[in-house]
Amino acid sequence: MNLVDILFLGSVTIKVFLCPYTKVEESFVIQATHDILKWGFVNPNFDHFEFPGVVPRTFTGPLYLSAFTRLIQKVLEYMGYPLEKNSLQIVARLILGWTLVYSNSRLRETIKVVYGKKVSFFYIVICASQFHTSFWGSRTIGNTFALVFTMEAIRCFIYANNVTSQHYQRLNLRNMVRWLLIAIVFFRFDVSVFALPLVLISLLSRKASVKDILLWTIKPLLLSLMVVVLIDSYYWDTKFMWPEANVFYFNAILNKSSLWGTSPWHTYFSLYLPKILMGSVPLVFIGVYTSSVLWNIFIPTLVSISIFSALPHKEWRFIIYSIPVFNICAAYGAQKLRQFSSFLKFVSRAFVIMTIVLNIVATISLTFISILNYPGGEAFALFHKLERKANDDVYSSMTGVTRFGELRDDWSYSKEENLLPTDYTKFTHLLTHNSTAHADHFDVIGVVDGYDGILLSNIKELFNTKNL
Repeated sequence: MNLVDILFLGSVTIKVFLCPYTKVEESFVIQATHDILKWGFVNPNFDHFEFPGVVPRTFTGPLYLSAFTRLIQKVLEYMGYPLEKNSLQIVARLILGWTLVYSNSRLRETIKVVYGKKVSFFYIVICASQFHTSFWGSRTIGNTFALVFTMEAIRCFIYANNVTSQHYQRLNLRNMVRWLLIAIVFFRFDVSVFALPLVLISLLSRKASVKDILLWTIKPLLLSLMVVVLIDSYYWDTKFMWPEANVFYFNAILNKSSLWGTSPWHTYFSLYLPKILMGSVPLVFIGVYTSSVLWNIFIPTLVSISIFSALPHKEWRFIIYSIPVFNICAAYGAQKLRQFSSFLKFVSRAFVIMTIVLNIVATISLTFISILNYPGGEAFALFHKLERKANDDVYSSMTGVTRFGELRDDWSYSKEENLLPTDYTKFTHLLTHNSTAHADHFDVIGVVDGYDGILLSNIKELFNTKNL
Protein backbone atom coordinates (compact mmCIF):
# COMPACT_ATOMS: atom_id res chain seq x y z
CA MET A 1 0.00 0.00 0.00
CA ASN A 2 1.05 3.56 -0.73
CA LEU A 3 0.53 6.72 1.31
CA VAL A 4 -2.18 7.88 -1.11
CA ASP A 5 -4.25 4.77 -0.29
CA ILE A 6 -4.85 6.23 3.17
CA LEU A 7 -7.54 8.42 1.57
CA PHE A 8 -9.67 5.40 0.70
CA LEU A 9 -8.67 3.57 3.89
CA GLY A 10 -9.81 6.54 5.99
CA SER A 11 -13.08 6.87 4.09
CA VAL A 12 -13.94 3.19 4.66
CA THR A 13 -12.84 3.16 8.31
CA ILE A 14 -14.70 6.31 9.33
CA LYS A 15 -17.96 4.94 7.95
CA VAL A 16 -17.55 1.73 9.95
CA PHE A 17 -17.40 3.67 13.20
CA LEU A 18 -20.14 6.12 12.24
CA CYS A 19 -22.48 3.29 11.12
CA PRO A 20 -21.39 0.18 13.07
CA TYR A 21 -24.66 -1.72 12.66
CA THR A 22 -25.79 -3.94 9.80
CA LYS A 23 -29.01 -4.54 7.89
CA VAL A 24 -30.92 -7.59 6.75
CA GLU A 25 -28.90 -8.26 3.58
CA GLU A 26 -25.76 -8.44 5.71
CA SER A 27 -27.30 -10.60 8.43
CA PHE A 28 -26.14 -14.07 7.39
CA VAL A 29 -22.41 -13.28 7.24
CA ILE A 30 -22.36 -11.19 10.41
CA GLN A 31 -24.47 -13.69 12.40
CA ALA A 32 -22.34 -16.61 11.16
CA THR A 33 -19.16 -14.73 12.10
CA HIS A 34 -20.58 -14.20 15.59
CA ASP A 35 -21.51 -17.88 15.94
CA ILE A 36 -18.07 -19.14 14.93
CA LEU A 37 -16.46 -16.74 17.41
CA LYS A 38 -18.81 -17.80 20.21
CA TRP A 39 -19.41 -21.51 19.62
CA GLY A 40 -16.40 -22.67 17.64
CA PHE A 41 -16.53 -24.52 14.36
CA VAL A 42 -20.11 -25.78 14.57
CA ASN A 43 -22.89 -25.85 17.16
CA PRO A 44 -26.66 -26.49 17.14
CA ASN A 45 -27.11 -22.92 18.44
CA PHE A 46 -25.83 -21.42 15.18
CA ASP A 47 -28.26 -18.74 14.01
CA HIS A 48 -28.65 -20.11 10.47
CA PHE A 49 -30.22 -23.36 11.71
CA GLU A 50 -33.16 -21.39 13.10
CA PHE A 51 -33.12 -18.59 10.52
CA PRO A 52 -31.69 -20.07 7.30
CA GLY A 53 -32.83 -17.24 5.04
CA VAL A 54 -34.38 -17.55 1.61
CA VAL A 55 -31.30 -19.22 0.08
CA PRO A 56 -28.14 -20.60 1.75
CA ARG A 57 -24.94 -18.56 1.68
CA THR A 58 -21.34 -19.71 1.99
CA PHE A 59 -19.46 -19.90 5.28
CA THR A 60 -16.11 -19.11 3.67
CA GLY A 61 -16.56 -15.38 4.28
CA PRO A 62 -17.53 -15.77 7.96
CA LEU A 63 -14.61 -18.19 8.49
CA TYR A 64 -12.20 -15.58 7.12
CA LEU A 65 -13.64 -12.76 9.21
CA SER A 66 -13.90 -14.80 12.42
CA ALA A 67 -10.31 -16.08 12.12
CA PHE A 68 -8.79 -12.61 11.89
CA THR A 69 -11.25 -11.14 14.39
CA ARG A 70 -10.21 -13.79 16.92
CA LEU A 71 -6.55 -13.06 16.24
CA ILE A 72 -7.00 -9.32 16.84
CA GLN A 73 -9.13 -10.03 19.92
CA LYS A 74 -6.40 -12.23 21.45
CA VAL A 75 -3.64 -9.74 20.64
CA LEU A 76 -5.56 -6.89 22.26
CA GLU A 77 -6.38 -9.03 25.31
CA TYR A 78 -2.68 -9.87 25.67
CA MET A 79 -1.90 -6.15 25.54
CA GLY A 80 -4.48 -5.46 28.25
CA TYR A 81 -7.28 -4.11 26.04
CA PRO A 82 -10.10 -6.68 26.08
CA LEU A 83 -12.92 -6.03 23.62
CA GLU A 84 -16.63 -6.07 24.42
CA LYS A 85 -18.78 -8.36 22.33
CA ASN A 86 -20.35 -5.57 20.27
CA SER A 87 -16.87 -4.24 19.42
CA LEU A 88 -16.06 -7.54 17.71
CA GLN A 89 -18.66 -6.71 15.06
CA ILE A 90 -16.76 -3.51 14.28
CA VAL A 91 -13.49 -5.45 14.10
CA ALA A 92 -15.01 -8.00 11.69
CA ARG A 93 -16.29 -5.23 9.42
CA LEU A 94 -12.93 -3.43 9.55
CA ILE A 95 -11.20 -6.62 8.43
CA LEU A 96 -13.45 -6.87 5.39
CA GLY A 97 -13.14 -3.16 4.64
CA TRP A 98 -9.35 -3.17 4.93
CA THR A 99 -9.14 -6.29 2.75
CA LEU A 100 -11.03 -4.40 0.05
CA VAL A 101 -8.76 -1.38 0.53
CA TYR A 102 -5.70 -3.61 0.05
CA SER A 103 -7.10 -5.11 -3.15
CA ASN A 104 -7.98 -1.62 -4.37
CA SER A 105 -4.44 -0.43 -3.63
CA ARG A 106 -3.06 -3.24 -5.81
CA LEU A 107 -5.40 -2.15 -8.60
CA ARG A 108 -4.26 1.46 -8.14
CA GLU A 109 -0.62 0.38 -8.47
CA THR A 110 -1.50 -1.30 -11.76
CA ILE A 111 -3.23 1.89 -12.91
CA LYS A 112 -0.07 3.82 -11.99
CA VAL A 113 2.14 1.50 -14.06
CA VAL A 114 -0.15 1.36 -17.10
CA TYR A 115 -1.89 4.76 -17.20
CA GLY A 116 0.42 6.97 -15.14
CA LYS A 117 0.86 8.38 -11.65
CA LYS A 118 -1.68 11.18 -12.03
CA VAL A 119 -4.42 8.81 -13.18
CA SER A 120 -3.77 6.53 -10.18
CA PHE A 121 -3.96 9.54 -7.86
CA PHE A 122 -7.27 10.72 -9.30
CA TYR A 123 -8.56 7.14 -9.14
CA ILE A 124 -8.05 6.85 -5.40
CA VAL A 125 -9.43 10.36 -4.76
CA ILE A 126 -12.58 9.51 -6.72
CA CYS A 127 -12.98 6.18 -4.85
CA ALA A 128 -12.60 7.92 -1.49
CA SER A 129 -15.03 10.70 -2.39
CA GLN A 130 -17.87 8.40 -3.49
CA PHE A 131 -20.40 7.15 -0.98
CA HIS A 132 -21.33 3.65 -2.12
CA THR A 133 -17.83 2.28 -2.70
CA SER A 134 -16.49 3.29 0.70
CA PHE A 135 -19.71 2.75 2.69
CA TRP A 136 -20.38 -0.74 1.33
CA GLY A 137 -16.71 -1.67 1.29
CA SER A 138 -17.07 -3.04 4.82
CA ARG A 139 -20.63 -4.36 4.51
CA THR A 140 -20.87 -8.11 5.00
CA ILE A 141 -22.61 -9.06 1.76
CA GLY A 142 -21.40 -11.55 -0.82
CA ASN A 143 -20.97 -8.77 -3.39
CA THR A 144 -18.32 -7.06 -1.25
CA PHE A 145 -16.33 -10.28 -0.89
CA ALA A 146 -16.67 -10.87 -4.63
CA LEU A 147 -15.53 -7.30 -5.37
CA VAL A 148 -12.19 -8.05 -3.69
CA PHE A 149 -11.53 -10.76 -6.27
CA THR A 150 -12.99 -8.92 -9.26
CA MET A 151 -10.61 -6.03 -8.52
CA GLU A 152 -7.75 -8.50 -8.79
CA ALA A 153 -9.24 -9.77 -12.06
CA ILE A 154 -9.52 -6.23 -13.46
CA ARG A 155 -5.88 -5.62 -12.53
CA CYS A 156 -4.79 -8.72 -14.44
CA PHE A 157 -6.97 -7.82 -17.43
CA ILE A 158 -5.42 -4.34 -17.64
CA TYR A 159 -1.91 -5.80 -17.59
CA ALA A 160 -2.82 -8.42 -20.21
CA ASN A 161 -4.03 -5.71 -22.59
CA ASN A 162 -1.10 -3.37 -22.09
CA VAL A 163 1.99 -5.56 -22.34
CA THR A 164 3.59 -6.73 -25.58
CA SER A 165 4.97 -10.01 -24.29
CA GLN A 166 2.63 -12.89 -25.17
CA HIS A 167 3.91 -14.79 -22.15
CA TYR A 168 2.79 -12.05 -19.74
CA GLN A 169 -0.46 -11.59 -21.61
CA ARG A 170 -1.33 -15.26 -21.14
CA LEU A 171 -0.07 -15.28 -17.56
CA ASN A 172 -2.28 -12.35 -16.57
CA LEU A 173 -5.33 -13.70 -18.42
CA ARG A 174 -4.88 -17.01 -16.64
CA ASN A 175 -4.77 -15.22 -13.29
CA MET A 176 -7.81 -13.15 -14.27
CA VAL A 177 -9.80 -16.32 -14.97
CA ARG A 178 -8.79 -17.80 -11.61
CA TRP A 179 -9.72 -14.69 -9.62
CA LEU A 180 -13.10 -14.57 -11.35
CA LEU A 181 -13.71 -18.27 -10.68
CA ILE A 182 -13.12 -17.79 -6.95
CA ALA A 183 -15.60 -14.91 -6.89
CA ILE A 184 -18.20 -16.92 -8.83
CA VAL A 185 -17.89 -20.26 -7.02
CA PHE A 186 -17.58 -18.94 -3.47
CA PHE A 187 -19.45 -15.66 -3.24
CA ARG A 188 -21.62 -14.47 -6.16
CA PHE A 189 -22.67 -16.48 -9.19
CA ASP A 190 -23.69 -13.23 -10.91
CA VAL A 191 -19.99 -12.34 -11.31
CA SER A 192 -20.18 -14.67 -14.32
CA VAL A 193 -22.13 -11.93 -16.12
CA PHE A 194 -19.23 -9.55 -15.50
CA ALA A 195 -16.67 -12.23 -16.43
CA LEU A 196 -18.19 -13.38 -19.72
CA PRO A 197 -17.47 -10.20 -21.78
CA LEU A 198 -13.90 -10.05 -20.42
CA VAL A 199 -13.28 -13.62 -21.57
CA LEU A 200 -14.94 -13.03 -24.94
CA ILE A 201 -12.89 -9.94 -25.72
CA SER A 202 -9.74 -11.87 -24.79
CA LEU A 203 -10.76 -14.55 -27.31
CA LEU A 204 -11.64 -12.02 -30.04
CA SER A 205 -8.33 -10.19 -29.59
CA ARG A 206 -6.54 -13.56 -29.94
CA LYS A 207 -4.73 -13.10 -26.64
CA ALA A 208 -6.17 -16.45 -25.57
CA SER A 209 -7.80 -19.42 -27.25
CA VAL A 210 -10.78 -21.51 -26.25
CA LYS A 211 -8.37 -24.28 -25.32
CA ASP A 212 -6.46 -21.86 -23.06
CA ILE A 213 -9.62 -20.76 -21.28
CA LEU A 214 -10.67 -24.37 -20.70
CA LEU A 215 -7.25 -25.36 -19.36
CA TRP A 216 -7.16 -22.34 -17.07
CA THR A 217 -10.70 -23.04 -15.86
CA ILE A 218 -11.06 -26.77 -15.20
CA LYS A 219 -8.48 -27.34 -12.46
CA PRO A 220 -9.19 -24.21 -10.32
CA LEU A 221 -12.94 -24.72 -10.84
CA LEU A 222 -12.83 -28.28 -9.52
CA LEU A 223 -10.57 -27.28 -6.63
CA SER A 224 -12.81 -24.32 -5.69
CA LEU A 225 -15.93 -26.48 -5.87
CA MET A 226 -14.34 -29.12 -3.68
CA VAL A 227 -13.38 -26.57 -1.02
CA VAL A 228 -16.72 -24.74 -0.94
CA VAL A 229 -18.78 -27.96 -0.97
CA LEU A 230 -16.75 -29.44 1.87
CA ILE A 231 -17.06 -26.29 3.98
CA ASP A 232 -20.73 -25.57 3.38
CA SER A 233 -21.90 -29.18 3.48
CA TYR A 234 -20.41 -29.32 6.96
CA TYR A 235 -21.88 -26.05 8.21
CA TRP A 236 -25.30 -26.49 6.61
CA ASP A 237 -25.39 -30.17 7.61
CA THR A 238 -26.43 -31.04 4.05
CA LYS A 239 -24.76 -33.29 1.50
CA PHE A 240 -23.17 -31.63 -1.54
CA MET A 241 -24.11 -28.10 -0.53
CA TRP A 242 -22.95 -25.45 -3.01
CA PRO A 243 -24.74 -22.25 -1.93
CA GLU A 244 -24.28 -20.29 -5.15
CA ALA A 245 -25.84 -23.12 -7.17
CA ASN A 246 -28.92 -22.76 -4.99
CA VAL A 247 -28.89 -19.00 -5.52
CA PHE A 248 -28.63 -19.44 -9.30
CA TYR A 249 -31.50 -21.92 -9.33
CA PHE A 250 -33.65 -19.67 -7.13
CA ASN A 251 -32.99 -16.44 -9.05
CA ALA A 252 -32.34 -17.50 -12.65
CA ILE A 253 -34.27 -20.75 -13.11
CA LEU A 254 -37.25 -20.11 -10.83
CA ASN A 255 -37.03 -16.31 -11.34
CA LYS A 256 -37.97 -15.83 -7.68
CA SER A 257 -35.88 -12.67 -7.39
CA SER A 258 -38.71 -10.82 -9.15
CA LEU A 259 -40.74 -11.23 -5.95
CA TRP A 260 -38.54 -8.48 -4.48
CA GLY A 261 -39.60 -6.05 -7.21
CA THR A 262 -38.91 -5.36 -10.86
CA SER A 263 -37.50 -2.30 -12.62
CA PRO A 264 -37.40 -0.97 -16.21
CA TRP A 265 -34.55 -2.13 -18.46
CA HIS A 266 -32.79 1.27 -18.26
CA THR A 267 -32.65 1.47 -14.45
CA TYR A 268 -28.94 0.69 -14.15
CA PHE A 269 -28.05 3.43 -16.65
CA SER A 270 -30.64 6.02 -15.65
CA LEU A 271 -30.62 5.60 -11.87
CA TYR A 272 -28.02 3.33 -10.28
CA LEU A 273 -24.87 4.33 -12.15
CA PRO A 274 -25.46 8.10 -11.72
CA LYS A 275 -26.29 7.44 -8.06
CA ILE A 276 -23.10 5.44 -7.45
CA LEU A 277 -20.68 7.46 -9.59
CA MET A 278 -22.19 10.77 -8.45
CA GLY A 279 -20.39 13.80 -9.91
CA SER A 280 -17.83 11.61 -11.66
CA VAL A 281 -20.20 10.73 -14.54
CA PRO A 282 -18.98 13.53 -16.88
CA LEU A 283 -15.37 12.53 -16.22
CA VAL A 284 -16.16 8.95 -17.31
CA PHE A 285 -17.40 10.17 -20.70
CA ILE A 286 -14.40 12.49 -21.09
CA GLY A 287 -12.00 9.66 -20.30
CA VAL A 288 -13.59 7.21 -22.75
CA TYR A 289 -13.96 9.86 -25.47
CA THR A 290 -10.36 11.06 -25.26
CA SER A 291 -8.63 7.69 -25.04
CA SER A 292 -9.20 4.49 -27.01
CA VAL A 293 -6.90 2.57 -24.63
CA LEU A 294 -9.80 2.40 -22.20
CA TRP A 295 -12.21 0.83 -24.65
CA ASN A 296 -10.97 -2.73 -24.14
CA ILE A 297 -12.08 -2.56 -20.50
CA PHE A 298 -14.98 -0.10 -20.80
CA ILE A 299 -16.87 -1.94 -23.56
CA PRO A 300 -17.01 -5.37 -21.84
CA THR A 301 -18.15 -3.65 -18.64
CA LEU A 302 -20.90 -1.88 -20.57
CA VAL A 303 -21.92 -5.21 -22.11
CA SER A 304 -22.16 -6.87 -18.68
CA ILE A 305 -24.45 -4.12 -17.38
CA SER A 306 -26.58 -4.48 -20.52
CA ILE A 307 -26.96 -8.19 -19.75
CA PHE A 308 -27.95 -7.39 -16.17
CA SER A 309 -30.48 -4.90 -17.57
CA ALA A 310 -32.35 -7.75 -19.24
CA LEU A 311 -33.15 -9.25 -15.83
CA PRO A 312 -36.36 -7.88 -14.27
CA HIS A 313 -35.07 -7.60 -10.69
CA LYS A 314 -32.38 -4.96 -10.32
CA GLU A 315 -30.22 -3.80 -7.42
CA TRP A 316 -27.23 -1.50 -7.52
CA ARG A 317 -25.01 -4.09 -5.80
CA PHE A 318 -25.37 -6.44 -8.79
CA ILE A 319 -23.20 -4.06 -10.84
CA ILE A 320 -20.78 -3.13 -8.06
CA TYR A 321 -18.00 -4.95 -9.95
CA SER A 322 -18.16 -2.35 -12.71
CA ILE A 323 -17.46 0.62 -10.41
CA PRO A 324 -13.63 0.31 -10.44
CA VAL A 325 -13.71 0.33 -14.26
CA PHE A 326 -15.84 3.49 -14.40
CA ASN A 327 -13.61 5.14 -11.79
CA ILE A 328 -10.54 4.35 -13.90
CA CYS A 329 -12.22 6.05 -16.87
CA ALA A 330 -13.17 9.03 -14.69
CA ALA A 331 -9.61 9.32 -13.36
CA TYR A 332 -8.28 9.23 -16.93
CA GLY A 333 -10.76 11.95 -17.87
CA ALA A 334 -9.63 14.11 -14.93
CA GLN A 335 -6.01 13.73 -16.04
CA LYS A 336 -6.90 14.69 -19.62
CA LEU A 337 -8.60 17.88 -18.44
CA ARG A 338 -5.37 18.90 -16.68
CA GLN A 339 -3.53 18.91 -20.01
CA PHE A 340 -5.37 21.94 -21.40
CA SER A 341 -3.45 25.21 -21.56
CA SER A 342 -4.11 28.82 -20.43
CA PHE A 343 -7.74 29.66 -19.62
CA LEU A 344 -9.07 26.21 -20.49
CA LYS A 345 -6.58 24.73 -18.04
CA PHE A 346 -8.03 26.87 -15.24
CA VAL A 347 -11.61 25.95 -16.16
CA SER A 348 -10.87 22.24 -16.48
CA ARG A 349 -9.02 22.10 -13.15
CA ALA A 350 -11.87 23.97 -11.48
CA PHE A 351 -14.31 21.45 -12.97
CA VAL A 352 -12.35 18.48 -11.59
CA ILE A 353 -12.07 20.08 -8.14
CA MET A 354 -15.75 20.94 -8.14
CA THR A 355 -16.63 17.36 -9.07
CA ILE A 356 -14.63 15.94 -6.16
CA VAL A 357 -16.05 18.52 -3.74
CA LEU A 358 -19.62 17.73 -4.82
CA ASN A 359 -18.89 14.03 -4.32
CA ILE A 360 -17.58 14.70 -0.82
CA VAL A 361 -20.54 16.91 0.14
CA ALA A 362 -23.01 14.31 -1.15
CA THR A 363 -21.11 11.51 0.62
CA ILE A 364 -21.12 13.38 3.94
CA SER A 365 -24.87 13.99 3.59
CA LEU A 366 -25.62 10.36 2.71
CA THR A 367 -23.43 9.13 5.57
CA PHE A 368 -25.32 11.17 8.15
CA ILE A 369 -28.62 9.95 6.68
CA SER A 370 -27.30 6.39 6.95
CA ILE A 371 -26.50 6.90 10.64
CA LEU A 372 -30.26 7.26 11.16
CA ASN A 373 -30.95 4.18 9.07
CA TYR A 374 -30.14 1.61 11.77
CA PRO A 375 -32.65 2.33 14.55
CA GLY A 376 -32.83 -1.36 15.51
CA GLY A 377 -29.15 -1.47 16.39
CA GLU A 378 -29.31 1.85 18.24
CA ALA A 379 -32.37 0.73 20.19
CA PHE A 380 -30.75 -2.61 21.08
CA ALA A 381 -27.71 -0.79 22.48
CA LEU A 382 -29.96 1.62 24.42
CA PHE A 383 -31.96 -1.30 25.79
CA HIS A 384 -28.87 -2.81 27.43
CA LYS A 385 -28.35 0.44 29.27
CA LEU A 386 -31.92 0.48 30.53
CA GLU A 387 -33.34 -2.99 31.09
CA ARG A 388 -33.01 -6.75 30.63
CA LYS A 389 -34.87 -9.66 28.92
CA ALA A 390 -36.31 -8.87 25.50
CA ASN A 391 -37.78 -9.99 22.20
CA ASP A 392 -37.06 -8.03 19.00
CA ASP A 393 -39.40 -7.83 16.04
CA VAL A 394 -38.58 -8.30 12.35
CA TYR A 395 -38.09 -4.58 11.68
CA SER A 396 -35.53 -4.34 14.49
CA SER A 397 -33.64 -7.36 13.14
CA MET A 398 -33.64 -5.76 9.69
CA THR A 399 -32.25 -2.44 10.93
CA GLY A 400 -29.25 -3.32 13.06
CA VAL A 401 -29.98 -6.00 15.67
CA THR A 402 -27.44 -8.85 15.53
CA ARG A 403 -26.14 -11.48 17.94
CA PHE A 404 -23.11 -9.27 18.54
CA GLY A 405 -25.44 -6.93 20.41
CA GLU A 406 -26.42 -9.63 22.92
CA LEU A 407 -24.02 -8.48 25.62
CA ARG A 408 -25.26 -10.61 28.53
CA ASP A 409 -25.11 -14.41 28.60
CA ASP A 410 -27.50 -14.49 31.57
CA TRP A 411 -30.22 -12.71 29.58
CA SER A 412 -32.69 -14.44 27.29
CA TYR A 413 -33.06 -13.08 23.74
CA SER A 414 -35.53 -14.09 21.05
CA LYS A 415 -35.82 -13.40 17.30
CA GLU A 416 -39.08 -15.31 16.83
CA GLU A 417 -41.21 -14.15 13.90
CA ASN A 418 -44.93 -14.25 13.06
CA LEU A 419 -46.01 -14.15 16.70
CA LEU A 420 -49.63 -13.82 17.77
CA PRO A 421 -50.58 -10.96 20.14
CA THR A 422 -50.91 -13.43 23.02
CA ASP A 423 -47.39 -14.77 22.40
CA TYR A 424 -45.81 -11.51 23.47
CA THR A 425 -46.92 -11.95 27.06
CA LYS A 426 -44.10 -14.43 27.67
CA PHE A 427 -41.55 -11.63 27.21
CA THR A 428 -40.68 -9.00 29.78
CA HIS A 429 -39.42 -6.51 27.18
CA LEU A 430 -39.99 -5.93 23.48
CA LEU A 431 -37.93 -4.13 20.84
CA THR A 432 -40.41 -2.96 18.22
CA HIS A 433 -41.08 -0.32 15.60
CA ASN A 434 -44.79 -0.16 16.56
CA SER A 435 -45.22 0.46 20.28
CA THR A 436 -48.93 1.30 20.03
CA ALA A 437 -49.71 -2.24 18.86
CA HIS A 438 -48.41 -3.61 22.17
CA ALA A 439 -49.57 -0.86 24.53
CA ASP A 440 -51.72 -3.29 26.54
CA HIS A 441 -48.75 -5.38 27.66
CA PHE A 442 -45.70 -3.10 27.49
CA ASP A 443 -44.73 0.41 28.59
CA VAL A 444 -42.35 2.54 26.54
CA ILE A 445 -39.02 2.95 28.36
CA GLY A 446 -36.92 4.27 25.50
CA VAL A 447 -37.29 5.64 21.96
CA VAL A 448 -34.78 5.80 19.10
CA ASP A 449 -35.55 7.86 16.00
CA GLY A 450 -34.83 6.48 12.53
CA TYR A 451 -34.67 7.81 9.00
CA ASP A 452 -38.04 7.93 7.24
CA GLY A 453 -37.33 10.29 4.35
CA ILE A 454 -36.68 13.90 3.44
CA LEU A 455 -39.51 16.36 2.92
CA LEU A 456 -38.79 19.53 0.96
CA SER A 457 -41.02 22.51 1.64
CA ASN A 458 -42.30 24.45 -1.35
CA ILE A 459 -40.28 27.44 -2.47
CA LYS A 460 -42.63 30.05 -0.97
CA GLU A 461 -42.66 28.31 2.38
CA LEU A 462 -38.91 27.75 2.34
CA PHE A 463 -38.14 31.45 1.88
CA ASN A 464 -40.94 32.78 4.07
CA THR A 465 -39.23 35.14 6.52
CA LYS A 466 -41.90 34.47 9.14
CA ASN A 467 -40.54 30.97 9.46
CA LEU A 468 -36.98 32.17 10.04
